[in-house]
Amino acid sequence: MGSEKSEKKSEGKKKKNIFLIIGLSIVGLVLLVILILFFAGGQGKIDDGLPETGIVAIDVPYSAEGKEEFTVQWILRGVEKDSAVVSGVYFGMAPSQADFSMSPPPDQTGYESMVAYNEITLENGMKAMEANVPNIYDVNYVRIYAKINGKDYWSNEFMVLHGENK
Repeated sequence: MGSEKSEKKSEGKKKKNIFLIIGLSIVGLVLLVILILFFAGGQGKIDDGLPETGIVAIDVPYSAEGKEEFTVQWILRGVEKDSAVVSGVYFGMAPSQADFSMSPPPDQTGYESMVAYNEITLENGMKAMEANVPNIYDVNYVRIYAKINGKDYWSNEFMVLHGENK
């Protein structure tokens, strides 16, 4: 009888040890997953897909049919506090042949004209830039420019159709 009790106690201890090992393993795995997510995930930062520094076009119309001018809106990211902002919309009747991967200065792009911006406040309270571009070509090729912290930045080039009523 004594040996049966000791066997039952031994089995009980084994079960407790197994549960303890399983429990500690689960806790360890959870902590490991949390650490991996923290370090691999940019230390808690969410990547919004937008450039840290650069231009984000908010509104560029596809067509400006029947209008004398069309409005382009954008925001700038990464501007240092109290830094002077140089920005505007460059446009012309043909696409620019410049290599924009090299961030050329405006005088090397081939655009015929430029329109300066006005600062606006969007519905969500965010500050943005806006320019009214003359609708003077059958197709207006438009690119937003900004000098941010001493470096030239350009948006992609947009085509804005004049429309049939010229």
